[in-house]
Amino acid sequence: MLIKLIQKHKLIIVTLALVLSTILLKRISYSFIFPILFFLGFSNKKDITYRRGLIFLAFTIVAIGMFSYVMNNSLGRDENMYLTSSKLIASQSLYNDFAYFQMPYFPIITGNLFKLFKVTHYLLFGRIIAFAAIFSASVFIYLISFKLTGSKFVSLASMLIFSMNETIVRTCGYAWNHIIPLTFLLIALYFYLNSHVENSRYKRLFFCGFFAALAFGTKLFYISTIIPLLVFTIFYPKKLSPKNHLKTEITSFISGLFIGSFSLIYYLFRNPEIFVFNNIKYHSLNSLWYKEIGTSSLVSLKQKLLGVKALLLNHSNFFLTTITVFFIIMLLVSFTKREKPNVNLKINYIGLSASMLIFAIIIVFLPSPMQELYFILPFTLMLFLTLCFYNSIPNHCNIYFRSIFITTATIVMLSGGPRLFRYADGRTFKTESWKGIVVHQTANDIKRSIPNMKSTDRIATLSPLYAIESQTNIYNEFSTGPFLYRVGHFINNEKLARYKGTSKIHLNAFLDEQKPKAILVGHDKLVEQPFIDYANSRRYLKVTKDFDGLTLYVLNK
Repeated sequence: MLIKLIQKHKLIIVTLALVLSTILLKRISYSFIFPILFFLGFSNKKDITYRRGLIFLAFTIVAIGMFSYVMNNSLGRDENMYLTSSKLIASQSLYNDFAYFQMPYFPIITGNLFKLFKVTHYLLFGRIIAFAAIFSASVFIYLISFKLTGSKFVSLASMLIFSMNETIVRTCGYAWNHIIPLTFLLIALYFYLNSHVENSRYKRLFFCGFFAALAFGTKLFYISTIIPLLVFTIFYPKKLSPKNHLKTEITSFISGLFIGSFSLIYYLFRNPEIFVFNNIKYHSLNSLWYKEIGTSSLVSLKQKLLGVKALLLNHSNFFLTTITVFFIIMLLVSFTKREKPNVNLKINYIGLSASMLIFAIIIVFLPSPMQELYFILPFTLMLFLTLCFYNSIPNHCNIYFRSIFITTATIVMLSGGPRLFRYADGRTFKTESWKGIVVHQTANDIKRSIPNMKSTDRIATLSPLYAIESQTNIYNEFSTGPFLYRVGHFINNEKLARYKGTSKIHLNAFLDEQKPKAILVGHDKLVEQPFIDYANSRRYLKVTKDFDGLTLYVLNK
């Protein structure tokens, strides 16, 4: 009787156990996912409701961890540029009126959402977009995995390997352009994998091209995925005559690619020089700045190779995933020599994922300095490649594949889980602790501390997010935060004016022409010391109040 009752209501029992554990521990933990994986692995495939319920529970736990991490994560210096540009684009021209050192789609998308929802809390809304992007990426990893493997267990393990990878976790907690293009790419791949459906093939290839273009238009790195997608759309599958193939499938993909790239093409041809500077040449100057200050950042090829070695050896999740990919390839080679692969082998999927991975690894090495967050694309493509090999494994070897995946997922959760769930306690839904709320309140405290502040007055700061949060005017020359300012002395005066920037050499003359009502200094004293010197030399008064670690100087009149 009791066993039958448990069998009938086992999903409810598992859910109640998780809720009770959360109440007792006063936090939700990634460790709750372990029993879910266990139950899913040993559940009856015919028990569809139970399996779906377990998957829903796992996604809910991961979503709570992601939400708490994104909402409570510390403020990133880069967010000053990304969110300020999104605010300015509503009334000004990107690249022409203010600099932005990335492809244009992040401020276009985010800025239009700001305008649509009449946003006043910019960081908070940006973080909500960041959460939506990383959670959507996790969902599409699951869908892609299920499409390739047909296994809910492997698909859930794939989602966990992705969402709790330390590199992904470190990247997902900010409102910037690293996760959003990855989400666009995963959507494009999902459409590509489903494009064999005859009655909607052309429509899906169109959307594949469209979202691939959005990914590239958000971050330049994703050009590494455009070429392989185009090549494999041209050559696979070969069901139609070359003439019909050209008219239908290739045209559909390229049409989506063109429409998705339309805004990008507009900005490129409107002013090629400024576009190239913002997206390519600036990064060379940034490398010079790192060398100038004697940083140990990964600038030279030797330093980059050592950095990759450290990344692979020191982060068990990334290292184990790399080993897993090569182990599966070796396993497949050994088995296919003795036994014919399954007829389900999709050579175009393997070729596509492998070529995208190779291109992505090459591109990761191009910018200087190289950063860990650049590896989120190669990491995701490694996972995609691994999944593409699934159908080529002989049926009796599936147990090895599943064992590898559960082992990988377990180690990744033990490695990245504590970081992702570090705020998953009372702070998860405690809005006053969310960084977007804290920054907004601090910004308004700063504005109230400036006497006789008029609507036309401006603040000079390399932390412009605090100004726009309080609806205070800024200098467009500082809209990128420290990024253009710190390399300004490498650029001649005429070009620097065209690029809408200034430098430490010209700072005093620049501010004397347009006297700021206040000067706000952040945490980067190496770059911001000239602002402090200017404030002291022009007798600005230092406000003694602490503004979350920032220092305010007000005009003494």
